[in-house]
Formats: sequence, structure tokens, C-alpha cells
Amino acid sequence: MMDNTLIDAINANVGTEDTLWHLGDFAFAPRHEYRRRCREYRDRINCNHVNIVWGNHDRRDQILDLFERAYDLVTVEVEGQMARIVLCHYSLLVWNGSHRGNWHLYGHSHGSVEPWADAYLTDRKSLDVGVDHANRLLGGFRPFGLEDLRPMLMHRLGHTLDHHMPRGVERPREEDLLEG
Repeated sequence: MMDNTLIDAINANVGTEDTLWHLGDFAFAPRHEYRRRCREYRDRINCNHVNIVWGNHDRRDQILDLFERAYDLVTVEVEGQMARIVLCHYSLLVWNGSHRGNWHLYGHSHGSVEPWADAYLTDRKSLDVGVDHANRLLGGFRPFGLEDLRPMLMHRLGHTLDHHMPRGVERPREEDLLEG
């Protein structure tokens, strides 16, 4: 069962005192089983510090108490990590500090955004960290760790699509963007 595979992978990669960030859609279950199943899954995760960034399928009122913290969007600072990390269930084109090299991690799209983003936003410091994309990049349905993310994102220069264009850099013309 896929659920067992995911929980086993979490427990194999995340320590008891680590912090696990779940970027939404914690579980799928029929309405009458949802709370029970989410409770069962959370109880099986050995990590004591599990936070959630709400996904579109999460029934917040039923599972809020299962997590240490819950957010729609949050910016976190990680010890030893220069850039801040913006976490959201959805992919964003611009996020807090994107023009300063902050990272953005998201889920929701099951890796389907990545080919487009790789082609058009080649230096972006964002990544789909859902388990489908982890399977493609890491060879398993498991959580990404910072040790996985750093080599993928550190070399990227970042991008600026909003009003924070660096001095001397002209904003792309709309017609040039549409031709691509």
C-alpha cells in the first residue's frame, strides 16, 4: 500500500527530534474516515515535530490538532542555511525574498510544473518537493532533506519577475515572453 511506503520512507529519513514540514494534502479518505485515518498516519510518523502547510484537500478543522504548527504560507529560517525558505502548497512565481535568493518549496502539482519551470525559469530557486517529484529526482517516494535540496538549488542564480529588477537589467518585454 502506498500509504505504508510513504510513512516508512518518512520514518527512515526523519529523526525523532527533526522538524518535518508537510506541504499539504496530508491524507485522502472518505469523509466519515478522514479524521481517523489522519490520526492513524500521524501516530505512525516517529517525528515529534510535524508542521503542515495546508493543501487544498486538507480538512483543517478535523486535523489541526495533529500538528505542532499549521500555515497557509510560511517563511522559515534554518540553522546553517543562508537563504530563507518560503513554504506553500502551491507553486509561486514570486515569493518573499525571491529577488534576494530565498528558496521556495511547494507540492500540489505532482512534479508537473517542473518541465515548464525548468525551460522558462532556469535559474529559479524553487522546487516541487512532493513525493512524486522526489521519486523522479531521488529514486524513491520520500521526503526531501536539506542535504538533497542544497546541491539542487544553491547553484541557481535566482530570478526576478517583479519590480525588484537589478539595476542595469531591463524588464523583458511582454511580447518577447509570449513568443517563447
